Amino acid sequence: MYCKITRYTILAAAVLLLAALSTACKDKEFFDKENYENIVGDGFPVTEVDAEHLWTTVTSALTDIHLDEEYEGNSFVEVYLKHPSSDNTALQAASGTVAPGGHLRTPFSFPITQNIFYVAVTDAAGRRVVKTCGLNNGTVSQTFRGAESKANGTYVGDAQPVPPRFGIRYCFESDFPLIGDYDFNDVVLTLRPYVEGRTVRLDVTLDAVGMMPQVAAAIRVQGVRHGDVVAVSREGDFDTNNGRPMSSFNIIDTKEILLPDNLNHTSDIVIYLFNDAHWALLKKSETNGNVSRAYCNTQHTGADGFSPSVETTPVTVTYRFELASETAANRFVAEYLDAFIIENSNASYCEVHTTVYKNAEVIYSYFNDPEAYDNPYTWALQMPSTFRYPIEGTVVGSNRKEVYTGAYQTPGHSFPEWARNRNEATDWFDYPDPWHVY
Repeated sequence: MYCKITRYTILAAAVLLLAALSTACKDKEFFDKENYENIVGDGFPVTEVDAEHLWTTVTSALTDIHLDEEYEGNSFVEVYLKHPSSDNTALQAASGTVAPGGHLRTPFSFPITQNIFYVAVTDAAGRRVVKTCGLNNGTVSQTFRGAESKANGTYVGDAQPVPPRFGIRYCFESDFPLIGDYDFNDVVLTLRPYVEGRTVRLDVTLDAVGMMPQVAAAIRVQGVRHGDVVAVSREGDFDTNNGRPMSSFNIIDTKEILLPDNLNHTSDIVIYLFNDAHWALLKKSETNGNVSRAYCNTQHTGADGFSPSVETTPVTVTYRFELASETAANRFVAEYLDAFIIENSNASYCEVHTTVYKNAEVIYSYFNDPEAYDNPYTWALQMPSTFRYPIEGTVVGSNRKEVYTGAYQTPGHSFPEWARNRNEATDWFDYPDPWHVY
């Protein structure tokens, strides 16, 4: 079974919630937190949600890969989530060049279900050795010897294809702080950080837009200050200098890569991504000059459902940083990358963050004190880049009416089981219903 929730299904609850929030906007003292939480809870697809849930399936660790002095010349070190010779789908999680006697010490992100890693060292002669490693106190450690590489290394040459990189996928539900349809495809962003020493390359991909209103996005890097950034550059352009129509609002009023202090309410750097996700993905105008808006990459061509709908190639923009220290560079991992969207809600702009940063007020402030929304429900999931988000209007998973439904409903591996207990069904994202995911 699956569950398809239309906008009409949630209309009645949304009206009640808007009334409560409208009163709260006039006078914060009249905000009824308990009533608000009950309404949101009744609209959430899972009952009895784990009150301590963080709604993330990605974590991070450090590498400490040592090459002895017997290596001749620099070697290329990689950490994979599957054995790199198994097939072409092995995702690279970390990489770097290491001199003889040196170490690869770099942070990397990976799924919370991952406990075995594959470290590959390719020497200057094109010989590769792969070893299996576990995780010990948050570190993947291994030593490689040059003599072993010469004797047992498999020749792979020096012109290997670039492997796919593991990324962190952010799946947003719009309408915060109102009730949504919980397909978590209203904006889908994938971040792929490459950290080597004090340099960071961050590839940001806009995968999908499953909402019609204009929506903006940015990334806060928690713990990295402006003074930590020596240099920053951008390759590609979502919507900064490529003809975005005047009818598209400047929700984030800047063209700078990093938000200036007058727009940033925090002491952390904030990376400006885009003001208009539809323009960033489609770059198409209507005859009246307005931005063309459609459901983008949330349902397949020819499928019955929401309209207008299009399938298009995701757009990637690369950001390059030189940081003052490796400590600052090491913050570019899942725990500290606060990607968020900004949408119009109740005649104001609302930020939608993952649960860890749900109370953050980076650019815009909440209607009420942030603690007013401190409940166990979420409007954003932090997922592995392989996560297949639900198609338009299909709930990610539900246990309403004592039946598992939705895109992730497999008993023992379902979203509802994980939602009710964060330590159960932790691999739920590996068990999609293929008919109801994109």
